[in-house]
Amino acid sequence: GGDAARAERAHVRRMVGTLRWTLHAKLAFNIAKSIYETQFTQHARLKFEYGSKEIANLLTFMGLVGMLVNAVGLPLITGRGKKAEGGGAKGARGEEGAERGAERGAEAYVWQVQGCMALLEGGTLFLWGSSTNLYPYLTSVAGIAIASNVFLPLTNAAVASQAAAVAPGALGELIGFSGALDNVARVLSPLIGSWVLDRYGTQAVGSLAGALAVYSTLPLAAAFRAKNRTTEVEVEVEASRPKDKDA
Repeated sequence: GGDAARAERAHVRRMVGTLRWTLHAKLAFNIAKSIYETQFTQHARLKFEYGSKEIANLLTFMGLVGMLVNAVGLPLITGRGKKAEGGGAKGARGEEGAERGAERGAEAYVWQVQGCMALLEGGTLFLWGSSTNLYPYLTSVAGIAIASNVFLPLTNAAVASQAAAVAPGALGELIGFSGALDNVARVLSPLIGSWVLDRYGTQAVGSLAGALAVYSTLPLAAAFRAKNRTTEVEVEVEASRPKDKDA
């Protein structure tokens, strides 16, 4: 009983840490994305002297890329996640070990995808800010759309799963808090983005947004580390139980 209670307390503490770091990463990424979205029109006008028609075409292009990612890319990614889950289960011993191995394999895959998408978002935001002709600019817009439409759904799903593990009875409140942080990003980003754009120019606003997106990989790594520690504690306590019974 004492070991189980200790394991449960450790589990909750570390899942709280995992959730906190995941929300931290999501906030940084959302500020970067919102800076891009709120400054997109003004940026295009200053960079290429585009009018309403050209900007509307760019927004349509962004929407089409996002639609393709949601319709084709995300199902492929989640399908690969299930394969990773199966691979983790094969390497584990016993029924419970197989479940933990499957969970670890799927989680590691998702965190790898999230990290890659954050780096893609950061790199393409840098390119967006520094582009001087159309083709690199379109490449950056497509890359930003791909990264955002993969990173955020995966992160929202992770937040929901972690919140359910931390406090199942307060799941709605925790999801609401996550949504409130999204609104904080939408409030801060126009102020920050417009100030940087007006004071330092188009390249600076892309560099700032890109740096925030790349920074989001750090709390993601901290969340992954915290979650893996939780799994190790559970395994250690579970492994000690047969010994206690034999004694």
